[in-house]
Amino acid sequence: EEVQRAGLAGNFWFSYTDEWYRGGEEISGWDFGLVTRDRIAKQASSLLQNPKPNAQTLKFSVVVCTRNGASTLRQCLTALRQQSHPNYEVLVIDDGSTDDTAAIAKSFDFTRYHHQEHAGLSVARNLGMRLATGEIIAYTDDDCIPDEDWLHHLALAFDDPQWVAVGGPNIPPAPRSSTEIVVAAAPGAPAHVLLNDTEAEHLPGCNLAIRKAALEAIGGFREVFTTAGDDVDVCWRLQAAGGKLRFAPAAFVWHHRRFTVGAYLRQQRGYGRAEALLIKSHPDRFAWFGGARWRGAIYGNIGETAHQLEHIQFGQFGLAPFQCIYGQESQTAWTWVSGLPWIIGGSLVTLLFVSLISVPLGLLLFALMGSASGTAAWLAMQQSRFTLSSPTLSHQALLWFLCFTQPIIRDGARLIGMIRLQAWPRGKMTWPGRTSIRSSSHSTLTSWQSAYWSDQGIGREEFLLKLRELALLRQITWREASGDHSCDAILITANGARYPLLTVTEYHTAKGRLTRIRLGPLGIGSLLSCLWNRTQMDDLVQTAARECGLKGVGIAKR
Repeated sequence: EEVQRAGLAGNFWFSYTDEWYRGGEEISGWDFGLVTRDRIAKQASSLLQNPKPNAQTLKFSVVVCTRNGASTLRQCLTALRQQSHPNYEVLVIDDGSTDDTAAIAKSFDFTRYHHQEHAGLSVARNLGMRLATGEIIAYTDDDCIPDEDWLHHLALAFDDPQWVAVGGPNIPPAPRSSTEIVVAAAPGAPAHVLLNDTEAEHLPGCNLAIRKAALEAIGGFREVFTTAGDDVDVCWRLQAAGGKLRFAPAAFVWHHRRFTVGAYLRQQRGYGRAEALLIKSHPDRFAWFGGARWRGAIYGNIGETAHQLEHIQFGQFGLAPFQCIYGQESQTAWTWVSGLPWIIGGSLVTLLFVSLISVPLGLLLFALMGSASGTAAWLAMQQSRFTLSSPTLSHQALLWFLCFTQPIIRDGARLIGMIRLQAWPRGKMTWPGRTSIRSSSHSTLTSWQSAYWSDQGIGREEFLLKLRELALLRQITWREASGDHSCDAILITANGARYPLLTVTEYHTAKGRLTRIRLGPLGIGSLLSCLWNRTQMDDLVQTAARECGLKGVGIAKR
């Protein structure tokens, strides 16, 4: 039941029985498995064979907004008819379609079809809100194919009143053409933004369920957003009203990307215009020369992820039992050499050089700046190309082109919209190269290892305590490693050289322990002072090992 509630694909048990050995010695101080040592089944064994998740009575109103979506609407409604959750209705809101959308929607007898004159996406979503009879309104798009357990997992996630909205991933289905394969790997797809494992900062509108009362309390969707941006705005306003957004990883929908390159580029232009509208309403959430400033980690295509997901909680001495991998915002310099601001800046600098200094030098500078943009697009393409199935040279060339043009088109539409609306960002700039709170202490330029043996059960913890004691006596600064450091401690000598220390203990016989120790200078300055400190650091490690009962078995330089 817990596995189903968490939306996991499956589970395994660490041990089927209570038998367990470590270092050749039986461990008998715990009872862990599904059967006892005598192979008698425990109650957990029979319960796991027939899990009984709680029945769900929560009523959903699924709202599908469409405009000329005849090519994909049938798939969407077919999937909605197969939902495992028993209590839901489906409303199709037609925003002035001129194709066969109405006929397709009316062919499904379980749907309620409503037509409106073309007024935009937010107007259609608000109409769905007013017509909904369920406690929860689940929005999806006409080009989405909800998983059969989509509503089931959404219902499980609404287990606390603090969650006013819930959403999950949107994943590209089997592509309809080779072009769609490439477009699915290109940047700019709708993505969720997570603050941690559970809470989200943003949930895309193609997979967004909201408590009807909470949505009505903020006045619904703002109807100025006609094609995009409405989901970002409503998420921010729900949070400003005190609500929280929850991410349900198993509540997913298959979401078709654009079918042609032209449709993809028009979509990105629409996103840029929507960002200008968002800047008008939320200026503090935007900074110049960039999109929205997110606190969480963006989970889009790997090539467009705006955050380095490398923040690991190691715990003191690396003893944290569980580690999370959500990072702080960290942009590389390559993200600043692509897009419209870089192109405009490069053109202006080139004109300045051509008119005042030298034509050849100006052209050379322009070529170098253009090469930097091309390289940034190539790096983005390399990160995303693994999602392509057997990519050909033409596929990779098209993906590079989309990675190059997408930020330019989106930036251009946003800039034009900002000028037209007189919308100016007021958020703080995030500069490239900004360091996250995660330490780079593991990135030593050179290091050496030593190994020590104990047949009395002595390992790294005893060694670290003794080393800390001796370091303080010898006037060596001992900096405790926080949960963010990928080392056990940092030792700082009198001349300022920093030495990250990393240890690991292997368990062999009953009390046999082999402890490996790695120590090395961090940074250029520490490397230059290494000759003066190496003997001092070696003596410190060897003395601490000897005094706590470890025997040296070898030293190896890396």
